[in-house]
Amino acid sequence: MAKTTGSELNVSIIIPTYNAGPDFRLLLGCLRDQKDINSLEIIVVDSGSNDGTVEMAGEYQAKIVEIPHEAFSHSYSRNLGAENAKNEYILFMVQDALPENEFWVRNMIQPIMDGDNISAVTCVERPREDADLFAKMAISDQIQWLDVKNKNRIMFLPSELQENQKYEYVIRQNGCLNDVACAYCKDVFMKYKYRLNYAEDLDMGKRLIEDGHRLMLLGMTVVRHSHNRPAMYYLRRMLVERRVFGKILDDYDRIVLTENEFLLGSVWLYDKIICWISEITRIPVLWSKFAVLDAIKGILTLDGGFLKIRKLKIQPEQDLINLVGEIRIYAETLDNNEFSAAKEKIYAYYKSKIDALIGYLWNNNEEEITLETLMEICEAMYCFYGNTIGMLWGDLENKTQKTENLQKLFDELAKGI
Repeated sequence: MAKTTGSELNVSIIIPTYNAGPDFRLLLGCLRDQKDINSLEIIVVDSGSNDGTVEMAGEYQAKIVEIPHEAFSHSYSRNLGAENAKNEYILFMVQDALPENEFWVRNMIQPIMDGDNISAVTCVERPREDADLFAKMAISDQIQWLDVKNKNRIMFLPSELQENQKYEYVIRQNGCLNDVACAYCKDVFMKYKYRLNYAEDLDMGKRLIEDGHRLMLLGMTVVRHSHNRPAMYYLRRMLVERRVFGKILDDYDRIVLTENEFLLGSVWLYDKIICWISEITRIPVLWSKFAVLDAIKGILTLDGGFLKIRKLKIQPEQDLINLVGEIRIYAETLDNNEFSAAKEKIYAYYKSKIDALIGYLWNNNEEEITLETLMEICEAMYCFYGNTIGMLWGDLENKTQKTENLQKLFDELAKGI
Protein backbone atom coordinates (compact mmCIF):
# COMPACT_ATOMS: atom_id res chain seq x y z
CA MET A 1 0.00 0.00 0.00
CA ALA A 2 1.74 3.15 -1.18
CA LYS A 3 2.14 6.09 1.14
CA THR A 4 -0.33 8.86 0.27
CA THR A 5 0.20 12.62 0.48
CA GLY A 6 -2.12 14.86 2.48
CA SER A 7 -4.03 16.18 -0.53
CA GLU A 8 -5.09 12.64 -1.46
CA LEU A 9 -6.96 11.81 1.73
CA ASN A 10 -10.63 11.10 1.00
CA VAL A 11 -12.61 9.92 4.03
CA SER A 12 -16.24 9.25 4.90
CA ILE A 13 -17.17 9.70 8.56
CA ILE A 14 -20.13 7.57 9.68
CA ILE A 15 -22.14 8.56 12.75
CA PRO A 16 -25.21 6.66 13.98
CA THR A 17 -27.57 9.12 15.71
CA TYR A 18 -30.68 9.24 17.80
CA ASN A 19 -31.73 12.52 19.45
CA ALA A 20 -28.14 13.71 19.56
CA GLY A 21 -29.01 17.01 21.22
CA PRO A 22 -27.53 20.49 20.73
CA ASP A 23 -23.93 19.35 21.41
CA PHE A 24 -24.05 17.41 18.13
CA ARG A 25 -23.43 20.75 16.42
CA LEU A 26 -20.01 20.87 18.10
CA LEU A 27 -19.01 17.56 16.55
CA LEU A 28 -20.27 18.52 13.10
CA GLY A 29 -18.44 21.84 13.28
CA CYS A 30 -15.22 20.18 14.41
CA LEU A 31 -15.39 17.74 11.53
CA ARG A 32 -15.98 20.47 8.96
CA ASP A 33 -12.97 22.36 10.38
CA GLN A 34 -10.58 19.40 9.87
CA LYS A 35 -7.48 20.20 7.85
CA ASP A 36 -5.15 18.33 5.48
CA ILE A 37 -8.03 16.44 3.85
CA ASN A 38 -9.04 16.46 0.21
CA SER A 39 -12.61 15.20 0.62
CA LEU A 40 -14.54 14.72 3.86
CA GLU A 41 -17.99 13.17 3.68
CA ILE A 42 -20.20 13.03 6.78
CA ILE A 43 -22.82 10.26 6.80
CA VAL A 44 -25.46 10.36 9.54
CA VAL A 45 -27.48 7.17 10.01
CA ASP A 46 -30.44 8.36 12.06
CA SER A 47 -32.91 6.04 13.77
CA GLY A 48 -35.94 8.25 14.31
CA SER A 49 -34.68 11.42 16.01
CA ASN A 50 -37.34 14.01 16.86
CA ASP A 51 -35.13 16.72 18.37
CA GLY A 52 -33.77 18.36 15.23
CA THR A 53 -30.74 16.06 14.83
CA VAL A 54 -31.48 15.37 11.16
CA GLU A 55 -32.02 19.04 10.35
CA MET A 56 -28.81 19.95 12.14
CA ALA A 57 -26.87 17.34 10.13
CA GLY A 58 -28.33 18.81 6.95
CA GLU A 59 -26.97 22.24 7.85
CA TYR A 60 -23.46 20.74 7.74
CA GLN A 61 -24.03 19.06 4.35
CA ALA A 62 -24.15 15.57 5.82
CA LYS A 63 -25.54 12.68 3.80
CA ILE A 64 -28.52 11.48 5.83
CA VAL A 65 -29.66 7.87 5.91
CA GLU A 66 -32.84 7.39 7.93
CA ILE A 67 -34.01 4.09 9.41
CA PRO A 68 -36.92 3.24 11.75
CA HIS A 69 -36.02 3.36 15.42
CA GLU A 70 -36.89 -0.32 15.87
CA ALA A 71 -34.51 -1.26 13.03
CA PHE A 72 -31.46 0.13 14.84
CA SER A 73 -28.61 -2.08 15.88
CA HIS A 74 -24.97 -1.13 16.35
CA SER A 75 -23.93 -3.32 13.44
CA TYR A 76 -26.76 -2.62 11.01
CA SER A 77 -26.56 1.17 11.26
CA ARG A 78 -22.79 1.22 10.76
CA ASN A 79 -22.81 -1.31 7.92
CA LEU A 80 -25.50 0.76 6.20
CA GLY A 81 -23.40 3.88 6.61
CA ALA A 82 -20.38 2.14 5.10
CA GLU A 83 -22.45 0.94 2.15
CA ASN A 84 -23.39 4.56 1.46
CA ALA A 85 -19.82 5.88 1.77
CA LYS A 86 -18.18 7.14 -1.41
CA ASN A 87 -14.60 7.46 -0.18
CA GLU A 88 -11.63 5.10 0.12
CA TYR A 89 -11.41 5.39 3.91
CA ILE A 90 -14.19 5.25 6.48
CA LEU A 91 -14.14 6.47 10.06
CA PHE A 92 -16.82 5.50 12.55
CA MET A 93 -17.67 7.88 15.38
CA VAL A 94 -20.44 8.31 17.96
CA GLN A 95 -22.68 11.35 18.23
CA ASP A 96 -21.20 12.68 21.49
CA ALA A 97 -17.47 12.34 20.77
CA LEU A 98 -15.22 15.25 19.84
CA PRO A 99 -11.91 15.32 17.87
CA GLU A 100 -9.05 16.70 19.90
CA ASN A 101 -7.79 19.07 17.19
CA GLU A 102 -8.12 20.07 13.54
CA PHE A 103 -5.72 17.35 12.34
CA TRP A 104 -7.43 14.54 14.22
CA VAL A 105 -9.03 12.86 11.19
CA ARG A 106 -5.71 12.94 9.34
CA ASN A 107 -3.97 11.37 12.35
CA MET A 108 -6.60 8.63 12.55
CA ILE A 109 -6.27 7.64 8.88
CA GLN A 110 -2.53 8.16 8.37
CA PRO A 111 -1.35 4.81 9.84
CA ILE A 112 -3.49 2.97 7.26
CA MET A 113 -2.07 5.12 4.47
CA ASP A 114 1.57 4.74 5.51
CA GLY A 115 2.09 1.36 3.89
CA ASP A 116 2.77 -0.61 7.08
CA ASN A 117 -0.06 -3.09 6.46
CA ILE A 118 -2.37 -1.55 9.07
CA SER A 119 -5.99 -2.49 8.35
CA ALA A 120 -7.79 -0.53 11.08
CA VAL A 121 -7.00 2.25 13.55
CA THR A 122 -8.62 3.17 16.83
CA CYS A 123 -7.64 5.61 19.56
CA VAL A 124 -8.00 6.09 23.30
CA GLU A 125 -10.60 8.32 24.89
CA ARG A 126 -10.07 11.36 27.07
CA PRO A 127 -12.85 12.26 29.54
CA ARG A 128 -14.90 15.38 28.97
CA GLU A 129 -14.48 18.32 31.32
CA ASP A 130 -17.71 17.42 33.12
CA ALA A 131 -16.80 13.74 33.60
CA ASP A 132 -17.48 12.26 37.02
CA LEU A 133 -14.95 10.32 39.06
CA PHE A 134 -16.16 6.92 37.87
CA ALA A 135 -15.76 7.88 34.20
CA LYS A 136 -12.31 9.43 34.72
CA MET A 137 -11.05 6.40 36.58
CA ALA A 138 -12.50 3.93 34.06
CA ILE A 139 -10.79 5.66 31.13
CA SER A 140 -7.48 5.95 32.98
CA ASP A 141 -7.63 2.28 33.97
CA GLN A 142 -8.37 1.24 30.39
CA ILE A 143 -5.39 3.19 29.02
CA GLN A 144 -3.09 1.58 31.58
CA TRP A 145 -4.42 -1.91 30.86
CA LEU A 146 -4.00 -1.46 27.10
CA ASP A 147 -0.44 -0.15 27.63
CA VAL A 148 -0.84 2.95 25.46
CA LYS A 149 -0.22 5.78 27.88
CA ASN A 150 1.41 8.47 25.74
CA LYS A 151 2.37 5.97 23.03
CA ASN A 152 0.92 4.09 20.07
CA ARG A 153 0.85 0.30 19.70
CA ILE A 154 0.53 -2.05 16.75
CA MET A 155 -1.84 -4.91 17.57
CA PHE A 156 -1.70 -8.39 16.06
CA LEU A 157 -2.24 -12.00 17.06
CA PRO A 158 1.03 -13.44 18.43
CA SER A 159 2.20 -16.74 17.00
CA GLU A 160 1.94 -18.41 20.40
CA LEU A 161 0.62 -17.61 23.86
CA GLN A 162 2.93 -16.94 26.76
CA GLU A 163 2.88 -19.37 29.67
CA ASN A 164 -0.43 -19.15 31.61
CA GLN A 165 -1.75 -16.54 29.18
CA LYS A 166 -5.41 -16.89 28.22
CA TYR A 167 -6.58 -16.46 24.64
CA GLU A 168 -9.31 -14.09 25.86
CA TYR A 169 -6.67 -11.77 27.31
CA VAL A 170 -4.72 -11.73 24.04
CA ILE A 171 -7.83 -10.94 22.01
CA ARG A 172 -8.95 -8.14 24.30
CA GLN A 173 -5.45 -6.65 24.31
CA ASN A 174 -4.90 -6.88 20.57
CA GLY A 175 -8.34 -6.81 18.99
CA CYS A 176 -9.73 -3.92 21.00
CA LEU A 177 -11.19 -1.71 18.29
CA ASN A 178 -13.52 0.96 19.64
CA ASP A 179 -16.35 2.43 17.59
CA VAL A 180 -16.19 5.70 19.51
CA ALA A 181 -13.50 6.37 16.91
CA CYS A 182 -12.43 3.62 14.52
CA ALA A 183 -11.01 3.91 10.98
CA TYR A 184 -10.73 1.37 8.16
CA CYS A 185 -9.83 1.11 4.55
CA LYS A 186 -13.35 0.70 3.14
CA ASP A 187 -12.39 -2.32 1.02
CA VAL A 188 -11.20 -4.22 4.10
CA PHE A 189 -14.26 -3.31 6.12
CA MET A 190 -16.71 -4.38 3.43
CA LYS A 191 -15.12 -7.85 3.32
CA TYR A 192 -15.91 -8.38 7.00
CA LYS A 193 -18.64 -5.97 8.12
CA TYR A 194 -20.02 -5.82 11.64
CA ARG A 195 -22.27 -8.67 12.71
CA LEU A 196 -23.33 -8.34 16.38
CA ASN A 197 -25.70 -5.98 18.20
CA TYR A 198 -23.12 -5.27 20.91
CA ALA A 199 -19.30 -5.45 21.02
CA GLU A 200 -19.35 -5.46 17.23
CA ASP A 201 -16.01 -3.63 17.31
CA LEU A 202 -14.27 -6.24 19.48
CA ASP A 203 -15.71 -9.02 17.32
CA MET A 204 -14.36 -7.26 14.23
CA GLY A 205 -10.94 -6.82 15.81
CA LYS A 206 -10.84 -10.49 16.76
CA ARG A 207 -11.71 -11.64 13.25
CA LEU A 208 -9.18 -9.28 11.67
CA ILE A 209 -6.20 -10.31 13.78
CA GLU A 210 -7.14 -13.99 13.53
CA ASP A 211 -6.93 -13.55 9.74
CA GLY A 212 -3.47 -11.99 10.01
CA HIS A 213 -4.35 -8.29 9.88
CA ARG A 214 -2.47 -5.69 11.90
CA LEU A 215 -4.31 -2.96 13.79
CA MET A 216 -3.11 0.30 15.36
CA LEU A 217 -4.13 1.61 18.76
CA LEU A 218 -3.26 5.29 19.14
CA GLY A 219 -2.39 6.58 22.59
CA MET A 220 -0.93 9.81 21.24
CA THR A 221 -4.15 10.72 19.41
CA VAL A 222 -7.27 10.92 21.55
CA VAL A 223 -10.98 11.54 21.20
CA ARG A 224 -12.91 13.45 23.84
CA HIS A 225 -15.70 11.20 25.09
CA SER A 226 -17.24 10.12 28.40
CA HIS A 227 -20.58 9.66 30.13
CA ASN A 228 -21.84 10.26 33.66
CA ARG A 229 -24.08 7.24 34.15
CA PRO A 230 -26.07 5.87 37.10
CA ALA A 231 -25.44 2.44 38.63
CA MET A 232 -28.32 0.82 36.76
CA TYR A 233 -26.73 1.70 33.42
CA TYR A 234 -23.55 -0.17 34.35
CA LEU A 235 -25.63 -3.12 35.53
CA ARG A 236 -27.46 -3.21 32.19
CA ARG A 237 -24.26 -2.78 30.20
CA MET A 238 -22.48 -5.58 32.03
CA LEU A 239 -25.46 -7.88 31.55
CA VAL A 240 -25.21 -7.45 27.79
CA GLU A 241 -21.43 -7.59 27.76
CA ARG A 242 -21.25 -10.93 29.55
CA ARG A 243 -23.78 -12.47 27.20
CA VAL A 244 -21.94 -11.28 24.11
CA PHE A 245 -18.49 -12.15 25.43
CA GLY A 246 -19.73 -15.70 25.86
CA LYS A 247 -20.29 -15.76 22.09
CA ILE A 248 -17.06 -14.02 21.09
CA LEU A 249 -14.62 -15.48 23.62
CA ASP A 250 -14.67 -19.10 24.68
CA ASP A 251 -12.37 -18.76 27.68
CA TYR A 252 -13.26 -15.41 29.25
CA ASP A 253 -13.08 -15.33 33.05
CA ARG A 254 -16.35 -16.04 34.80
CA ILE A 255 -17.44 -16.00 38.42
CA VAL A 256 -19.96 -18.82 38.31
CA LEU A 257 -22.34 -18.94 41.28
CA THR A 258 -25.34 -21.05 42.05
CA GLU A 259 -28.70 -19.37 41.82
CA ASN A 260 -29.00 -19.18 45.61
CA GLU A 261 -25.50 -17.74 45.92
CA PHE A 262 -26.38 -15.01 43.44
CA LEU A 263 -29.59 -14.06 45.25
CA LEU A 264 -28.03 -14.03 48.70
CA GLY A 265 -24.81 -12.40 47.51
CA SER A 266 -26.57 -9.58 45.67
CA VAL A 267 -28.49 -8.56 48.78
CA TRP A 268 -25.52 -9.05 51.09
CA LEU A 269 -23.24 -6.83 48.96
CA TYR A 270 -25.88 -4.12 48.62
CA ASP A 271 -26.46 -3.99 52.38
CA LYS A 272 -22.72 -3.98 52.92
CA ILE A 273 -22.22 -1.03 50.58
CA ILE A 274 -24.96 0.95 52.32
CA CYS A 275 -23.15 0.44 55.62
CA TRP A 276 -19.76 1.29 54.15
CA ILE A 277 -21.09 4.49 52.60
CA SER A 278 -22.76 5.46 55.87
CA GLU A 279 -19.33 5.34 57.54
CA ILE A 280 -17.37 6.91 54.67
CA THR A 281 -19.56 10.01 54.67
CA ARG A 282 -18.52 10.64 58.27
CA ILE A 283 -14.80 10.83 57.46
CA PRO A 284 -13.47 14.37 58.14
CA VAL A 285 -12.42 15.91 54.82
CA LEU A 286 -9.99 18.13 56.74
CA TRP A 287 -7.70 15.12 56.92
CA SER A 288 -4.95 14.77 54.32
CA LYS A 289 -5.79 13.04 51.07
CA PHE A 290 -3.83 9.94 52.02
CA ALA A 291 -5.39 9.77 55.50
CA VAL A 292 -8.88 9.89 53.95
CA LEU A 293 -8.03 7.16 51.45
CA ASP A 294 -6.47 5.00 54.17
CA ALA A 295 -9.61 5.45 56.25
CA ILE A 296 -11.77 4.31 53.32
CA LYS A 297 -9.60 1.23 52.83
CA GLY A 298 -10.00 0.46 56.53
CA ILE A 299 -13.79 0.65 56.30
CA LEU A 300 -14.12 -1.57 53.22
CA THR A 301 -13.31 -4.84 54.94
CA LEU A 302 -15.14 -8.13 54.51
CA ASP A 303 -16.36 -8.19 58.10
CA GLY A 304 -16.53 -4.47 58.85
CA GLY A 305 -19.08 -1.84 58.06
CA PHE A 306 -22.05 -2.97 60.10
CA LEU A 307 -22.07 -0.15 62.57
CA LYS A 308 -25.43 1.47 63.29
CA ILE A 309 -26.49 3.30 60.14
CA ARG A 310 -27.36 6.93 60.64
CA LYS A 311 -29.09 8.95 57.95
CA LEU A 312 -27.64 7.84 54.61
CA LYS A 313 -26.29 11.00 52.99
CA ILE A 314 -25.64 9.52 49.53
CA GLN A 315 -28.70 7.61 48.40
CA PRO A 316 -28.77 4.99 45.64
CA GLU A 317 -31.04 5.64 42.67
CA GLN A 318 -34.63 4.49 43.05
CA ASP A 319 -34.41 1.99 40.20
CA LEU A 320 -31.54 0.25 41.97
CA ILE A 321 -33.44 0.19 45.26
CA ASN A 322 -36.41 -1.36 43.45
CA LEU A 323 -34.28 -4.02 41.76
CA VAL A 324 -32.60 -5.07 45.00
CA GLY A 325 -36.05 -5.20 46.59
CA GLU A 326 -37.15 -7.70 43.93
CA ILE A 327 -34.06 -9.85 44.51
CA ARG A 328 -34.52 -9.61 48.29
CA ILE A 329 -37.98 -11.24 48.03
CA TYR A 330 -36.34 -14.43 46.80
CA ALA A 331 -33.25 -14.19 49.01
CA GLU A 332 -35.27 -13.97 52.23
CA THR A 333 -36.55 -17.52 51.68
CA LEU A 334 -33.01 -18.94 51.63
CA ASP A 335 -30.52 -20.08 54.23
CA ASN A 336 -27.72 -17.51 54.59
CA ASN A 337 -25.20 -20.30 55.11
CA GLU A 338 -25.67 -21.31 51.47
CA PHE A 339 -23.32 -18.65 50.14
CA SER A 340 -20.47 -18.42 52.65
CA ALA A 341 -17.94 -19.62 50.06
CA ALA A 342 -19.30 -17.32 47.37
CA LYS A 343 -19.16 -14.30 49.67
CA GLU A 344 -15.39 -14.10 49.38
CA LYS A 345 -15.53 -14.31 45.55
CA ILE A 346 -18.09 -11.51 45.35
CA TYR A 347 -16.22 -9.37 47.84
CA ALA A 348 -12.85 -9.92 46.11
CA TYR A 349 -14.24 -8.83 42.73
CA TYR A 350 -15.98 -5.76 44.12
CA LYS A 351 -13.01 -4.80 46.30
CA SER A 352 -10.64 -5.01 43.31
CA LYS A 353 -12.69 -2.29 41.61
CA ILE A 354 -12.64 -0.06 44.69
CA ASP A 355 -8.90 -0.63 45.11
CA ALA A 356 -8.41 0.57 41.53
CA LEU A 357 -10.45 3.69 42.32
CA ILE A 358 -8.40 4.40 45.45
CA GLY A 359 -5.20 3.85 43.46
CA TYR A 360 -6.38 6.33 40.86
CA LEU A 361 -7.07 8.95 43.52
CA TRP A 362 -3.82 8.19 45.33
CA ASN A 363 -1.76 8.85 42.21
CA ASN A 364 -3.61 11.80 40.69
CA ASN A 365 -2.49 15.40 41.04
CA GLU A 366 -5.21 16.51 43.43
CA GLU A 367 -3.83 17.54 46.81
CA GLU A 368 -6.94 16.84 48.87
CA ILE A 369 -10.16 14.87 49.02
CA THR A 370 -12.93 17.44 48.99
CA LEU A 371 -16.50 16.84 50.14
CA GLU A 372 -17.51 16.69 46.47
CA THR A 373 -14.88 14.01 45.79
CA LEU A 374 -16.04 12.01 48.81
CA MET A 375 -19.58 12.10 47.44
CA GLU A 376 -18.32 10.97 44.03
CA ILE A 377 -16.50 8.05 45.69
CA CYS A 378 -19.79 6.93 47.22
CA GLU A 379 -21.63 7.30 43.92
CA ALA A 380 -18.91 5.28 42.22
CA MET A 381 -19.40 2.54 44.81
CA TYR A 382 -23.02 2.18 43.66
CA CYS A 383 -21.81 2.07 40.04
CA PHE A 384 -19.38 -0.71 40.88
CA TYR A 385 -22.25 -2.57 42.55
CA GLY A 386 -24.26 -2.34 39.34
CA ASN A 387 -21.24 -3.57 37.40
CA THR A 388 -20.81 -6.51 39.79
CA ILE A 389 -24.44 -7.64 39.82
CA GLY A 390 -24.73 -7.37 36.04
CA MET A 391 -21.63 -9.53 35.67
CA LEU A 392 -22.80 -12.15 38.18
CA TRP A 393 -26.24 -12.45 36.58
CA GLY A 394 -24.76 -12.59 33.09
CA ASP A 395 -22.50 -15.46 34.16
CA LEU A 396 -25.21 -17.28 36.11
CA GLU A 397 -25.93 -20.75 34.81
CA ASN A 398 -28.67 -23.30 35.52
CA LYS A 399 -31.39 -20.78 36.35
CA THR A 400 -34.65 -22.34 37.63
CA GLN A 401 -38.33 -21.47 37.87
CA LYS A 402 -37.51 -19.68 41.11
CA THR A 403 -36.04 -16.71 39.25
CA GLU A 404 -38.24 -16.74 36.16
CA ASN A 405 -39.67 -13.33 37.03
CA LEU A 406 -36.18 -11.98 37.68
CA GLN A 407 -35.06 -13.31 34.32
CA LYS A 408 -37.83 -11.31 32.64
CA LEU A 409 -36.73 -8.24 34.59
CA PHE A 410 -33.10 -8.63 33.59
CA ASP A 411 -34.08 -9.28 29.97
CA GLU A 412 -35.88 -5.92 30.00
CA LEU A 413 -32.85 -4.24 31.55
CA ALA A 414 -30.63 -5.61 28.79
CA LYS A 415 -32.61 -3.82 26.05
CA GLY A 416 -31.38 -0.60 24.51
CA ILE A 417 -27.67 -0.86 25.33
